[in-house]
Amino acid sequence: FTELVIGKRTDNLTIDPVELKIDENMSIYFQGRIDRVDTLKKNGITYVNVIDYKSSYKDIDLSDAVQGLQLQLLVYMSAIIKNGEKLLLSKPEIGGAYYFCIDDPMIDADAFSNSIIEDEIFNKLSLKGYILEDAEIIGNMDNEIEEKKSSNIIPVSFNKDGSTSKSSKTLTSKEYKALLNKTDQVAKEIAGRIIKGDINIRPYKKDTGDKTPCSYCDFRGVCQFDPSVDENSYRIIKKLKKDDILLEITREGGEKQ
Repeated sequence: FTELVIGKRTDNLTIDPVELKIDENMSIYFQGRIDRVDTLKKNGITYVNVIDYKSSYKDIDLSDAVQGLQLQLLVYMSAIIKNGEKLLLSKPEIGGAYYFCIDDPMIDADAFSNSIIEDEIFNKLSLKGYILEDAEIIGNMDNEIEEKKSSNIIPVSFNKDGSTSKSSKTLTSKEYKALLNKTDQVAKEIAGRIIKGDINIRPYKKDTGDKTPCSYCDFRGVCQFDPSVDENSYRIIKKLKKDDILLEITREGGEKQ
Protein backbone atom coordinates (compact mmCIF):
# COMPACT_ATOMS: atom_id res chain seq x y z
CA PHE A 1 0.00 0.00 0.00
CA THR A 2 1.03 3.60 -0.54
CA GLU A 3 -0.44 6.63 1.20
CA LEU A 4 -2.52 4.29 3.36
CA VAL A 5 -5.05 6.28 5.38
CA ILE A 6 -5.60 5.74 9.08
CA GLY A 7 -8.99 7.26 9.79
CA LYS A 8 -12.66 7.19 8.93
CA ARG A 9 -13.42 7.28 5.20
CA THR A 10 -16.07 5.89 2.88
CA ASP A 11 -13.91 3.40 0.95
CA ASN A 12 -12.42 0.19 2.30
CA LEU A 13 -8.75 1.09 1.80
CA THR A 14 -8.37 2.51 5.30
CA ILE A 15 -7.34 1.46 8.77
CA ASP A 16 -9.57 2.49 11.66
CA PRO A 17 -7.83 5.05 13.89
CA VAL A 18 -6.35 4.01 17.23
CA GLU A 19 -8.69 4.90 20.10
CA LEU A 20 -7.10 5.82 23.41
CA LYS A 21 -9.38 6.62 26.32
CA ILE A 22 -8.32 9.70 28.27
CA ASP A 23 -10.96 8.97 30.90
CA GLU A 24 -14.42 7.39 31.12
CA ASN A 25 -16.00 10.22 29.15
CA MET A 26 -13.36 11.08 26.58
CA SER A 27 -11.38 9.26 23.90
CA ILE A 28 -8.85 10.48 21.37
CA TYR A 29 -8.32 9.01 17.91
CA PHE A 30 -5.01 9.04 16.10
CA GLN A 31 -5.33 9.52 12.35
CA GLY A 32 -2.77 9.90 9.61
CA ARG A 33 -1.40 8.68 6.31
CA ILE A 34 1.33 6.04 6.00
CA ASP A 35 3.76 6.54 3.12
CA ARG A 36 4.19 2.83 2.43
CA VAL A 37 3.11 -0.52 3.84
CA ASP A 38 4.63 -3.81 2.65
CA THR A 39 3.08 -7.15 3.59
CA LEU A 40 4.14 -10.81 3.64
CA LYS A 41 1.37 -13.38 3.97
CA LYS A 42 2.44 -16.63 5.62
CA ASN A 43 0.44 -19.38 7.38
CA GLY A 44 -2.66 -17.22 7.69
CA ILE A 45 -0.73 -14.28 9.15
CA THR A 46 0.17 -11.02 7.41
CA TYR A 47 3.52 -9.61 8.51
CA VAL A 48 3.64 -5.85 8.07
CA ASN A 49 6.44 -3.40 7.30
CA VAL A 50 5.67 0.28 7.82
CA ILE A 51 7.94 2.69 5.92
CA ASP A 52 8.06 6.46 6.29
CA TYR A 53 9.87 8.48 3.60
CA LYS A 54 12.19 11.24 4.78
CA SER A 55 14.17 13.93 2.97
CA SER A 56 17.08 13.51 5.40
CA TYR A 57 18.67 10.60 7.21
CA LYS A 58 16.75 9.46 10.28
CA ASP A 59 16.70 6.33 12.41
CA ILE A 60 14.40 5.02 15.14
CA ASP A 61 15.81 5.95 18.53
CA LEU A 62 14.14 3.87 21.25
CA SER A 63 15.15 6.41 23.90
CA ASP A 64 13.40 9.20 21.98
CA ALA A 65 10.37 7.02 21.24
CA VAL A 66 9.55 6.10 24.84
CA GLN A 67 10.03 9.73 25.92
CA GLY A 68 7.61 11.15 23.37
CA LEU A 69 9.98 12.58 20.76
CA GLN A 70 9.46 9.95 18.05
CA LEU A 71 5.94 8.54 18.06
CA GLN A 72 4.52 8.79 14.54
CA LEU A 73 5.95 5.67 12.91
CA LEU A 74 5.21 3.42 15.89
CA VAL A 75 1.66 4.74 16.30
CA TYR A 76 1.12 3.90 12.61
CA MET A 77 2.30 0.35 13.26
CA SER A 78 0.08 0.10 16.32
CA ALA A 79 -2.96 1.11 14.25
CA ILE A 80 -2.32 -1.63 11.70
CA ILE A 81 -1.69 -4.33 14.31
CA LYS A 82 -4.82 -3.39 16.26
CA ASN A 83 -7.20 -2.56 13.40
CA GLY A 84 -5.72 -3.93 10.18
CA GLU A 85 -7.29 -7.39 9.99
CA LYS A 86 -10.32 -6.21 8.02
CA LEU A 87 -8.16 -4.61 5.32
CA LEU A 88 -5.51 -7.32 5.20
CA LEU A 89 -8.00 -10.22 5.41
CA SER A 90 -5.79 -12.01 7.95
CA LYS A 91 -4.29 -11.37 11.35
CA PRO A 92 -1.57 -8.67 11.15
CA GLU A 93 1.76 -9.12 12.92
CA ILE A 94 4.78 -6.86 13.18
CA GLY A 95 7.45 -7.23 10.49
CA GLY A 96 9.38 -4.00 10.88
CA ALA A 97 9.18 -0.20 11.07
CA TYR A 98 11.60 1.87 9.01
CA TYR A 99 12.58 5.27 7.71
CA PHE A 100 13.75 5.54 4.11
CA CYS A 101 15.69 8.59 2.97
CA ILE A 102 14.62 9.87 -0.45
CA ASP A 103 18.02 10.97 -1.65
CA ASP A 104 20.52 10.66 -4.46
CA PRO A 105 23.59 9.58 -2.49
CA MET A 106 26.99 10.95 -3.42
CA ILE A 107 29.85 8.44 -3.34
CA ASP A 108 33.54 9.24 -3.69
CA ALA A 109 34.26 6.91 -6.62
CA ASP A 110 38.02 7.44 -6.35
CA ALA A 111 38.00 5.85 -2.89
CA PHE A 112 36.37 2.58 -3.93
CA SER A 113 36.54 -0.07 -6.61
CA ASN A 114 33.58 -0.42 -8.99
CA SER A 115 32.30 -3.50 -7.17
CA ILE A 116 32.28 -1.69 -3.83
CA ILE A 117 30.64 1.50 -5.13
CA GLU A 118 27.32 -0.28 -5.63
CA ASP A 119 27.48 -1.62 -2.08
CA GLU A 120 28.18 1.87 -0.76
CA ILE A 121 25.15 3.23 -2.62
CA PHE A 122 22.99 0.45 -1.21
CA ASN A 123 24.24 1.24 2.29
CA LYS A 124 23.26 4.87 1.86
CA LEU A 125 19.79 3.80 0.71
CA SER A 126 19.28 1.12 3.37
CA LEU A 127 16.23 1.08 5.60
CA LYS A 128 16.70 2.52 9.09
CA GLY A 129 14.65 1.12 11.93
CA TYR A 130 13.85 -2.13 13.69
CA ILE A 131 12.93 -5.52 12.22
CA LEU A 132 11.32 -8.50 13.92
CA GLU A 133 13.83 -10.95 15.43
CA ASP A 134 12.82 -13.78 13.11
CA ALA A 135 15.15 -15.49 10.65
CA GLU A 136 12.37 -16.10 8.13
CA ILE A 137 11.20 -12.49 8.15
CA ILE A 138 14.80 -11.27 7.88
CA GLY A 139 15.45 -13.66 4.98
CA ASN A 140 12.38 -12.42 3.14
CA MET A 141 13.66 -8.84 3.45
CA ASP A 142 17.10 -9.74 2.06
CA ASN A 143 17.48 -13.06 0.26
CA GLU A 144 21.29 -12.75 0.21
CA ILE A 145 21.85 -12.22 3.93
CA GLU A 146 22.25 -15.91 4.77
CA GLU A 147 25.17 -16.15 2.35
CA LYS A 148 26.74 -12.76 3.02
CA LYS A 149 26.03 -12.77 6.79
CA SER A 150 25.21 -9.05 6.64
CA SER A 151 22.73 -6.88 4.81
CA ASN A 152 22.96 -3.54 3.04
CA ILE A 153 19.14 -3.36 2.89
CA ILE A 154 18.16 -3.78 6.54
CA PRO A 155 20.19 -3.14 9.74
CA VAL A 156 20.98 -6.81 10.41
CA SER A 157 24.05 -9.03 10.39
CA PHE A 158 24.60 -12.60 11.55
CA ASN A 159 27.20 -14.17 13.81
CA LYS A 160 28.99 -17.35 12.75
CA ASP A 161 26.50 -19.47 14.70
CA GLY A 162 23.59 -17.95 12.76
CA SER A 163 22.34 -15.69 15.56
CA THR A 164 21.84 -11.97 14.95
CA SER A 165 24.77 -9.77 15.97
CA LYS A 166 24.55 -7.34 18.88
CA SER A 167 24.71 -4.41 16.45
CA SER A 168 21.60 -5.62 14.59
CA LYS A 169 18.44 -3.55 15.01
CA THR A 170 16.04 -6.34 15.93
CA LEU A 171 13.26 -6.78 18.49
CA THR A 172 11.41 -9.90 19.53
CA SER A 173 7.64 -9.97 19.04
CA LYS A 174 7.14 -9.44 22.79
CA GLU A 175 9.56 -6.50 22.85
CA TYR A 176 8.01 -4.90 19.76
CA LYS A 177 4.48 -5.19 21.16
CA ALA A 178 5.64 -3.77 24.48
CA LEU A 179 7.21 -0.84 22.60
CA LEU A 180 3.96 -0.12 20.74
CA ASN A 181 2.01 -0.26 24.01
CA LYS A 182 4.48 2.18 25.56
CA THR A 183 4.38 4.70 22.70
CA ASP A 184 0.57 4.53 22.63
CA GLN A 185 0.58 5.29 26.36
CA VAL A 186 3.00 8.19 25.95
CA ALA A 187 0.86 9.63 23.13
CA LYS A 188 -2.20 9.30 25.35
CA GLU A 189 -0.48 11.16 28.20
CA ILE A 190 0.63 13.98 25.89
CA ALA A 191 -2.86 14.31 24.40
CA GLY A 192 -4.35 14.37 27.90
CA ARG A 193 -2.11 17.26 28.91
CA ILE A 194 -3.04 19.19 25.76
CA ILE A 195 -6.77 18.69 26.43
CA LYS A 196 -6.32 19.91 30.01
CA GLY A 197 -4.77 23.12 28.67
CA ASP A 198 -1.16 22.49 29.65
CA ILE A 199 0.71 25.13 27.64
CA ASN A 200 3.80 25.46 29.81
CA ILE A 201 6.85 26.51 27.82
CA ARG A 202 9.26 23.64 28.43
CA PRO A 203 11.24 22.71 25.30
CA TYR A 204 13.31 19.57 25.56
CA LYS A 205 17.06 19.45 25.80
CA LYS A 206 19.00 16.21 25.52
CA ASP A 207 21.63 15.51 28.15
CA THR A 208 24.02 14.29 25.43
CA GLY A 209 24.28 17.61 23.58
CA ASP A 210 23.10 21.18 23.17
CA LYS A 211 20.47 20.60 20.47
CA THR A 212 16.98 21.84 21.32
CA PRO A 213 13.85 22.38 19.19
CA CYS A 214 14.29 26.11 19.74
CA SER A 215 17.12 26.12 17.19
CA TYR A 216 14.68 25.51 14.32
CA CYS A 217 11.33 26.66 15.77
CA ASP A 218 9.43 29.25 13.70
CA PHE A 219 7.71 30.64 16.79
CA ARG A 220 10.62 31.70 18.96
CA GLY A 221 9.56 35.33 18.66
CA VAL A 222 6.11 34.48 20.00
CA CYS A 223 7.21 32.05 22.70
CA GLN A 224 9.96 34.27 24.12
CA PHE A 225 11.55 31.30 25.89
CA ASP A 226 14.65 32.40 27.78
CA PRO A 227 16.52 29.86 29.95
CA SER A 228 18.05 32.71 31.96
CA VAL A 229 14.58 33.52 33.34
CA ASP A 230 13.67 31.54 36.47
CA GLU A 231 10.25 30.50 35.16
CA ASN A 232 11.76 29.12 31.93
CA SER A 233 13.50 25.76 32.04
CA TYR A 234 14.31 22.95 29.66
CA ARG A 235 12.77 19.50 29.95
CA ILE A 236 15.89 17.35 30.13
CA ILE A 237 15.75 14.16 28.04
CA LYS A 238 18.16 11.48 29.22
CA LYS A 239 19.73 9.01 26.82
CA LEU A 240 18.36 5.63 27.87
CA LYS A 241 20.06 2.34 27.03
CA LYS A 242 18.23 -0.14 24.81
CA ASP A 243 18.48 -3.01 27.29
CA ASP A 244 17.12 -0.84 30.12
CA ILE A 245 14.24 0.37 27.95
CA LEU A 246 13.25 -3.14 26.88
CA LEU A 247 13.45 -4.46 30.43
CA GLU A 248 11.18 -1.71 31.74
CA ILE A 249 8.55 -1.80 28.99
CA THR A 250 8.26 -5.60 28.98
CA ARG A 251 7.77 -5.52 32.75
CA GLU A 252 4.94 -3.03 32.23
CA GLY A 253 3.19 -5.57 30.03
CA GLY A 254 4.08 -6.38 26.46
CA GLU A 255 1.12 -8.57 25.54
CA LYS A 256 -1.64 -5.94 25.50
CA GLN A 257 -1.51 -5.36 21.75
